[in-house]
Amino acid sequence: MEESGGKENENQIGTLVNEITVMIGNPERSKSSPECYINRVPDYLCKVNKEAYTPRIISIGPIHHSTLKLQPMEKYKERFLKTEEEEEAEADEENWMASMVIRDLLLLENQLPFFVLETLYNIAFPDRSPSLIELTFECFKSFNIENMTPDNLRTKIKHFTHLLKTFQLNPPKKLPERKEGPPKLLYSATQLNEAGVKFRKSSRKSLLGIHFDSKRGVLEIPCLTLDDSTEILIRNIIALEQSQGKGYVTDYFAVLDFLIDTAKDIDLLCNEEIVVNYLGDSNAATSVVNKLNTDVIWYDTNSEYLRICEDLNDFYRIPWHRWKATLTHQYFSTPWKAASTIAAIILLVLTLIQSVISIIQVA
Repeated sequence: MEESGGKENENQIGTLVNEITVMIGNPERSKSSPECYINRVPDYLCKVNKEAYTPRIISIGPIHHSTLKLQPMEKYKERFLKTEEEEEAEADEENWMASMVIRDLLLLENQLPFFVLETLYNIAFPDRSPSLIELTFECFKSFNIENMTPDNLRTKIKHFTHLLKTFQLNPPKKLPERKEGPPKLLYSATQLNEAGVKFRKSSRKSLLGIHFDSKRGVLEIPCLTLDDSTEILIRNIIALEQSQGKGYVTDYFAVLDFLIDTAKDIDLLCNEEIVVNYLGDSNAATSVVNKLNTDVIWYDTNSEYLRICEDLNDFYRIPWHRWKATLTHQYFSTPWKAASTIAAIILLVLTLIQSVISIIQVA
């Protein structure tokens, strides 16, 4: 029985190896088939920041498997096959590497298809609980911005980078339609604010949650946290979307790119808690956002975001909105200014009334 089980496991592993070999041997497949699970980052993105796509500590995928600097980590991968007791005994040694390993596991070129990992996991631990998908959710919980669970996943997870994208979107059953061409927003956050647009942090965390109420002039944007890992993780999601289409995460950062031109724009969004800037410097945060979409090729865009950009452009062009915003800023931006303005208006009205009465009495 054991021999039979061992042979069956060998056959399963052999089949997986063959499937992976086919995936690697067909680099063009990702452009024509949504079922391609192993992707290379397009060259035009690599030249912008190659380090953002390169593992530093560990490689689980075939693309960087032979990289010499990653060879020392091979001994740690062998722990996957050790007993739980042996694993716990050695755990402390690698705790300091945890964040770097997690970062590497999310890189697009460092992936194995999730069904491959799941098959290997079930072979190694046939009776083990929790399941691999539950362990994966626990491992990457800091990126799970909407607290999704394996039970409410609406899409089949292809690999870890795809899961990261899913966490950022929490996609509904039906995604917004896409239309040809890139978004085009002509004005920055500061310019729009001066024209009367009010910025609010959206109650939604999904990057699909940008909303503009043109009647009230309120633009709601899901919160973005900028830290040392943001650029790397978002670049890899964008690279995935460039390979497979449907760039909903790319769309969100395109809108932000238009809104953020200078440090003043970042400061405005930080004041409204739309951006949380752990990079410290506003200029550094501006640079990160502006570079994310460099050399991105646009095929189509979230139709709702295209409409929002058009509505914002139209809102800015209406002179009354700018006049109203200027009056509000100059005379009613603080309680003291408002009180002084109202007092001045009352005094002016009383003076006018007194003048009229004096003229009538003289007449």
